[in-house]
Amino acid sequence: MLSEILACSVEGFVRFVLYTIILWIMIKIQKFNYNWPGLLLVSGASIAISYVPWAGVYLSYPVLVFGLHTLTRASIAPDIIFTVGITRAVMFVIQLFIIGSLMGDLRPDLGANARTDEDEEVETADSEEADEQEPASKPATTNAFTLIGSTHPKAKELTLRGVSINSSKALAIVSTGRSFQTISTGETFTVQSGAKVRCDEISKSFVLLTIDDTDQIRLRLP
Repeated sequence: MLSEILACSVEGFVRFVLYTIILWIMIKIQKFNYNWPGLLLVSGASIAISYVPWAGVYLSYPVLVFGLHTLTRASIAPDIIFTVGITRAVMFVIQLFIIGSLMGDLRPDLGANARTDEDEEVETADSEEADEQEPASKPATTNAFTLIGSTHPKAKELTLRGVSINSSKALAIVSTGRSFQTISTGETFTVQSGAKVRCDEISKSFVLLTIDDTDQIRLRLP
């Protein structure tokens, strides 16, 4: 728990610094009136509210818009909306750049993908035969955990964005709706709903995650 709080604090501080710098550049370019205490307050409030479960990612936008309007006295449309839109877009690009730098070479192994597709076809056929032989009421389980689908309420905010496997370590990028998590096998993180997620397996085409130590989900690359 302490390590998660520390990691969240470091992430929030980095986002706060980058957000403030980008907002300052946009304000200077458009020659708006501002003061540093107000700018720091608006930027910090927007970042802090984004960590509120479920609604934070939606509330941070109006907080930033009305905060900048109060600070600069510029018109909300189009000046403030344009400033906020460009700032959020630049932040998104920076996040993708940082994640890409951490992931390394993400070029797909086409031969491995072909073999994986063949294995999946065989696995599907075997599963269909097993379903015919076993009672329909028996739940599907994997390693004593219930295997749930990607539309399950616990899993709907998780999306696999990338996989990198080399000789020393396997990494996966998982989107949690408001942010990206770069994880390796055995690592855990907490999603916006408060569920605890552990990475059990990483392959070239999917990752296996356990949610709250009870349910498992297999996320595949889009």
